Amino acid sequence: MANPSLDRITRDLLEARNRAALREISALEAALQRHPTVPFLTPYRSKLLSFAQQCRQQADNNLHLLTLGIDDLHDDVRSWTALVLENVRVAAHLLAGPLLPSSACDQVSVKILAWLHGTDARNVLMPPVCCDGDPAVLPLIEFTPIYQFPTLKQESLLHLPLYFHEFGHVLYAIHKPEMDELVKELQDFIVSELQPMSQRNDLRAKRQRELQMAVGITWYAWTQELFCDAVGLLMSGPAYGYAFSDYLLHLDRGNFSLDRLALAYSSHPIIWLRIKFLASRSRSLGHTEMASELESQWSSIADSLGIVEDYFGYFETTWMQKIESVVDDMLTEASPRPCSSQEALAEKEWSVDASPVLLLNRAWRTARTSPDTFASWEPSALISFVR
Repeated sequence: MANPSLDRITRDLLEARNRAALREISALEAALQRHPTVPFLTPYRSKLLSFAQQCRQQADNNLHLLTLGIDDLHDDVRSWTALVLENVRVAAHLLAGPLLPSSACDQVSVKILAWLHGTDARNVLMPPVCCDGDPAVLPLIEFTPIYQFPTLKQESLLHLPLYFHEFGHVLYAIHKPEMDELVKELQDFIVSELQPMSQRNDLRAKRQRELQMAVGITWYAWTQELFCDAVGLLMSGPAYGYAFSDYLLHLDRGNFSLDRLALAYSSHPIIWLRIKFLASRSRSLGHTEMASELESQWSSIADSLGIVEDYFGYFETTWMQKIESVVDDMLTEASPRPCSSQEALAEKEWSVDASPVLLLNRAWRTARTSPDTFASWEPSALISFVR
């Protein structure tokens, strides 16, 4: 029988994820109403709106089932919620693209990116730009970085802290020789940790050497991602942790576990592993409430999925201190601007003399403590910011 506290955490999380899906569906519908459609795209627009309505009905049904208070339904509702989240993500990030041209809402993203560039002397003269797509960046430091973010997500504040992760990739590119040396230090450490006590010359030894090589190479990309997560957290505070978890928690097994073949040479660590590093660093920065909330949510879903933590030799808990130490050195090298305690707490509304970091944390504070008023608060906050 599941732990009662985990049942409660899971129920609350499933409710929150379905309400988030409903918010995104409403945002999609509103965006389509604002953007006029040329006649030849009208059938496509109608089909997309119909699909959005189907997603809304499923999310509403999930919320109804959760009100029944039947814990045995959690597995089914989790599965249906995961489907809704994936369908909404596809609708908002991919299907809506042809119907949502550049708009005034892009000003929010560009203003945040311009502020980010202004925090670093080597970026200050690089004019930022953002196009549609999943969060990413082409760190063209000899020209200017080209950021990518879903068009619809640019019309809301909650996921914009993810830009700070992408800015981390720009910082890495600027300091690449020094960064690569630090990553190599970590790779050497991990490979040495995988070294067997005795040397053999058989098939098992060959497989061990192959694993060492694969793990060592894989950690080149993984270290960069953990560094960029650390940049996002250091610069934007709790808002980054909440945005990261909300954006990437899809309620499926791939968030928590991958087999050995999928791990080999992968570009990103398993998301659950990234959550562990985020929680650890969050506590060191004083963001304990956010760290505990993320850990409990992700652990409850892992428990409901029956997942036993296993990284198949690609990560061991004993490596964590060394990994965090190397990331600390990378942060020292890059020197990103840290979030202040006032920005993290976000007890006051944003004003023109404040940084975007305050606005982003204020958005999450409002969404979490006053969800019913967030829908009316956000549009006015966006207007104030771009004015």
